[in-house]
Amino acid sequence: MGGHLKLRCPGARGRRLLSIGTRDGLLQRGTDGDRAEALELVDCLANLAPAGGSVMLDLMLLRLRALQARSHGDGPAYGELVCRYGAMAESLGFDGHVAWAEEMTQRRQ
Repeated sequence: MGGHLKLRCPGARGRRLLSIGTRDGLLQRGTDGDRAEALELVDCLANLAPAGGSVMLDLMLLRLRALQARSHGDGPAYGELVCRYGAMAESLGFDGHVAWAEEMTQRRQ
């Protein structure tokens, strides 16, 4: 399996991981139940990191944790996480993620 992430969040939970940060996803809807489920799913995703880490997983977790902070109304944490997400994306040359971070910064203002 060298270097590949294997989804260890079975069934519906694994499929829900894909909808956490989408426009229609759990964090966008923002109900208490959705936020609780998103927290559980992000924790599940965080536990997928292979030995030695995964840059892509770390990047996605920064984005998802920023969305969680915004969903909970935590503006300072949201701003800090978006800043870290954007800086990491830029350092890696991931233009799509840089654009997402810029969009997230605009939503904050």
